[in-house]
Amino acid sequence: MRRNMGFLLIGAGVLALLYYFNPVGVFSWNGLSFKTQDIHLEKTAEAASLQNITVETGSADTRIVKGEGDQVNVRLDGNVSKKQAEKFQLKVDAQGDTLSVGIEEPNEIGVGVTIIDVELVVELPEKNWKSVRVRSGSGNIDLDSLKGDSVETKAGSGDTSLREIKFAKLVANAGSGNINVSDVQGDAITLKADSGDIRAEQYAANDLKFEGHSGNVELKQGKGSLQGETHSGDIRVEAGELLRDADFKSGSGNVKIELIEEPKSLAVDFEGGSGNGSIDSENFSYEEKNEKKNRLKGKFGSGEVKLKVRTGSGDFQLTK
Repeated sequence: MRRNMGFLLIGAGVLALLYYFNPVGVFSWNGLSFKTQDIHLEKTAEAASLQNITVETGSADTRIVKGEGDQVNVRLDGNVSKKQAEKFQLKVDAQGDTLSVGIEEPNEIGVGVTIIDVELVVELPEKNWKSVRVRSGSGNIDLDSLKGDSVETKAGSGDTSLREIKFAKLVANAGSGNINVSDVQGDAITLKADSGDIRAEQYAANDLKFEGHSGNVELKQGKGSLQGETHSGDIRVEAGELLRDADFKSGSGNVKIELIEEPKSLAVDFEGGSGNGSIDSENFSYEEKNEKKNRLKGKFGSGEVKLKVRTGSGDFQLTK
């Protein structure tokens, strides 16, 4: 009983000190309450003269989709701590052919629990946009049904999802979040993640490049030349057949390529540190193969398409 009373007295003393040294409201006391309030903010902008879209957020999730009509519709929906609701502002600013969208959020330090659960939705008219750029701190980024010249996303700890995107250039960067792309088309696609996974499905590109660290990379049913590397993450490719050149590097991660059809004309060049390599086919013609299995070279058919794989301690496997 005395021990519990001591903890209560210490807690009361800490709160009293914070109150005493908080004459200008540096700390927010509303965080001690779980009461929330719905917010709904909305703005529009004429899209006729716009070519570029820039969106920047902190903790809010961001969703950019194809809308209806000839205006850009921007809205912020969700719920936040009640006393913080009035401090959220939606920023929509058009300068020349560029529209900048953002959120003004409270920046005071809160004691206790501050609830922020909001989503920023940007609806764009259907047209070829010159550029779409999205940057987020801890929020997720979701792009759907857009087309144009260049799209670039950068997420901190949030996930990135791109669907039905047709841009000449597509770049997606993530910190600890995952990157998922599906049904995307472009001349050049670049996907980079630090600790998150990278997954691409139903893609079509002249060149697809990726870079991962501890996360895994999975490419499924796509078309295009492939080039990428991971540090400790695995690389896995599933395709009907490799029809374009591919170049993969990994440190301790494995590289596995699964094909539905046996290659008609594919040259394979694998070299690993301590990792082993294997090709599951009786029709592969070996030019070089050592006893340690960390060096394989040969081809299917005439070997017009090139597959190059380099690993450290990771293994390599080609299967049909």
